[in-house]
Amino acid sequence: MMGALDPALREVVLAVDDTPRNLDVIEAALAREPWDLHCATSGPEALRLIAATEPDVILLDVMMPGMDGIEVCRQLKGNPTTRMIPVVLVTALDSPEDRVRGLDAGADDFVTKPFHPSELRARVRAHLRVRALQRRLQARESILRTLFARYVSDDVAKALLRDSNLAGLGVARTRLTVLFADLRGFTAVSESAPPEEVVQILNQTFLALTEALFAHGGTFDKFIGDCLMAFFGAPIAGTDDTNRCVRAALDMQAAFSEVLHGWADTRYANLGLGIGIHLGDAVVGNVGTERLMDYTAIGDTVNLAARLEEIAGRGEILVSEAVAHNVEGAFELQDLGNKAVKGRAQGVRVFRVVKALA
Repeated sequence: MMGALDPALREVVLAVDDTPRNLDVIEAALAREPWDLHCATSGPEALRLIAATEPDVILLDVMMPGMDGIEVCRQLKGNPTTRMIPVVLVTALDSPEDRVRGLDAGADDFVTKPFHPSELRARVRAHLRVRALQRRLQARESILRTLFARYVSDDVAKALLRDSNLAGLGVARTRLTVLFADLRGFTAVSESAPPEEVVQILNQTFLALTEALFAHGGTFDKFIGDCLMAFFGAPIAGTDDTNRCVRAALDMQAAFSEVLHGWADTRYANLGLGIGIHLGDAVVGNVGTERLMDYTAIGDTVNLAARLEEIAGRGEILVSEAVAHNVEGAFELQDLGNKAVKGRAQGVRVFRVVKALA
């Protein structure tokens, strides 16, 4: 039998047959090919080998005592970890009924005994090409999911991967609920703190805030010093985006309160979190170049959300009138009247979120 080599350097073919002579024939047929051949003499042994070292192609005998090849194939195709491995049934059975059984079990191909060595090699090559393409696609998806995970929850990342148009470079006008959350008192305290300690405090804070954000399906935009920007409504819009945004803000305040408990005896014990939220139209999408881009939102809606955050005190969530009307009945809101905000000639009607009502 061919010696085992590093599977990262050589593709692995697993042959499964309860008759040693048949395995010898397969070995002879593949002897000059650049593949590492593994062999198993039963279904259970094959499943153990596959779990330990995932092969690239499986040549599977059908008629074996105990667990036959059809059952092995069915188990492989029913397992998310192994269902993409090409399975070639190598069998003396050639009736339409037998092929239907194999196809129903998930088999990818058939080779009829006795086979010609060149046919076996050609079929293995074809399935190795398919397997290599699958691995490249899986690697690409993994990279994209890692990139998307910077901005959204894993569920949203999966939805983005199902629609490649959402990942392209470009912008579009859409209705967004924009949130800014900023630490109160941090700048003054951090001026006298070691930079390593400052980074640790920021990391603990941002971890708590982003977990609350993703739990409600929000999209992370960026960190700006000790401030976090996020929005709801893109890349996937929902009918309850604004409601979920306000709930995320309440959870952020609760999560930050928990973080503060750990700083009770430190210089950071009196820090607070101010949050501002506004609802309106904005331009959102990947802005930049193909080499370097940022998924972000731009427009007056973003600016007003930032201004509301600037006037929010410790532990406060301030929302605009547009947000208040949208979530009416879901939260207890306190009308603070018109407030002066930077960049606005006239005051803006502001509401404080007190609590969720349901």
